[in-house]
Amino acid sequence: MERTDFKQDCLIVLGMHRSGTSAMACVVNLLGAEIGGNLLAAVPNNPKGFWEHCEILELNRRLHKEIGKWPCIEKTLSICFGLFIRISKLLKNRG
Repeated sequence: MERTDFKQDCLIVLGMHRSGTSAMACVVNLLGAEIGGNLLAAVPNNPKGFWEHCEILELNRRLHKEIGKWPCIEKTLSICFGLFIRISKLLKNRG
């Protein structure tokens, strides 16, 4: 019999550039949260790798590009809603 009474939670680590979000995501993973396998690869100056999901990182880059330097609130909300839908589909497909 398949279990259908479980609850799925989504944990998102957010922060400014160079604020420790990758380290925090690593800690969250070490505490037992599943963070996926498509993580940003290690580089010579960071041999242990990053703890950032590549597809989410790409959506973040697109968000910055689409909003621009001085966004209006309507454009920002519209773009964020579209990205929220894409992220939701991405997470559902990970299943």
